[in-house]
Amino acid sequence: MVFGGALTGLGGSALSLAILHRFDNKMPAGMGFMALAAMVFGKWTPLGAFGAAVFFALGNAAVDVVRSAMPPTGPLADLHLEGILLAAPYVLTLALLAGFVGRATPPAADGIPFDPEAKH
Repeated sequence: MVFGGALTGLGGSALSLAILHRFDNKMPAGMGFMALAAMVFGKWTPLGAFGAAVFFALGNAAVDVVRSAMPPTGPLADLHLEGILLAAPYVLTLALLAGFVGRATPPAADGIPFDPEAKH
């Protein structure tokens, strides 16, 4: 738990300080959805979720590369592709979940509150 919290703090600080250079309330907008999708796509295993998260991160980075390579003026800028490119990682996530995951079964105790005094 401590290690997971430390990684979460490191990720949040990297997002606000190194990537965006500012703090915003809507900084991680939609990233929780992508994290849940990585768990489902990874078949609820740590290594599978890590692989899915790396795949989604590469897709997000590819969109950033395309956005930075677009000229500020000209025929491509007139098409207003900015919104489509911003939505591309989420569309990729939905396409993978709809097409390749199949029926992923979550852990049996998912959603059940832990009661340490309950008899198991």
